[in-house]
Amino acid sequence: MAAIIALASAYFLRNVPADAPVAWWPYFAFAWAFVSVAVPWGIGVGAGFLPEEFHPGMSLMFGVIFALPFWQASRWLAHSPYHLFVYECRFMIGLWGVHVIVSLAVWIHARLTGRNVLES
Repeated sequence: MAAIIALASAYFLRNVPADAPVAWWPYFAFAWAFVSVAVPWGIGVGAGFLPEEFHPGMSLMFGVIFALPFWQASRWLAHSPYHLFVYECRFMIGLWGVHVIVSLAVWIHARLTGRNVLES
């Protein structure tokens, strides 16, 4: 949901000149996008994660459906008055990078210990 919000908002804002007046609705939309990622992640940290979430294949899928839209949104907004959103998009891409690193570490650990990544 966050990637769709960011991509749709950035699409509508992509041709806004840097000296244009700033509207309020993009701040609401991008705050909603951030909260829709941060809250489930925070709940997941407290409740524990499913092993399926940290498979390299799942991480690549998250890259396609999560990181690529944020990357495109950050490119569209780079020359607009909404620089804060560019940093937010790049932060979200960084979160995906952390997910990739953790999923690779879990996968390597599972391979070294002889366990299946998808086992509990």
